[in-house]
Amino acid sequence: MTAAVELLRDLNVTLDDLVVDSVEDETSMLVLLDWFRHARESSGEQGVPDRMWRNRASLFDAYKCDSLYGIAMPGVESWQRPILQSPYDSASLQQQPNLPAFCIVYDDPSGPTTCAEVWVHPSIRRQGLARLMLRELNVRVACYISPESSEFWRSVFDQCSMYLNRHAN
Repeated sequence: MTAAVELLRDLNVTLDDLVVDSVEDETSMLVLLDWFRHARESSGEQGVPDRMWRNRASLFDAYKCDSLYGIAMPGVESWQRPILQSPYDSASLQQQPNLPAFCIVYDDPSGPTTCAEVWVHPSIRRQGLARLMLRELNVRVACYISPESSEFWRSVFDQCSMYLNRHAN
């Protein structure tokens, strides 16, 4: 169990306490990008797959289009939440603190809600956070699926349209 998961348990935070919401302020966006970079630097391909790392500008595009979502921890005081601060700048507290996880979702009025990317920091993976985001955002289609993540997506969607990523390499 990682220190981050232990912290969440110590704070008695459950999935029911978390809120999936749009990332609306610049500081929260930059802190997410810091955690994304931290995962890449500390865990390499396991932390952030090459395809996602090369396409990290898509985070900014999603933020500008109101398509970037995170997981907030309402009611947790700032001194209790080091996992919510930038790993590079501990003074950069977010207005609405988010866990180091995000989902880029495009809602097409003429079709199903589509997930372009979902990412959770390695220190808090396997806690149901990606599934929480997908469920709360009512995602029905996943696109840009890499071969490494296809098992995850198959477990999320029993009978669902899945577009395989043609740019995975």
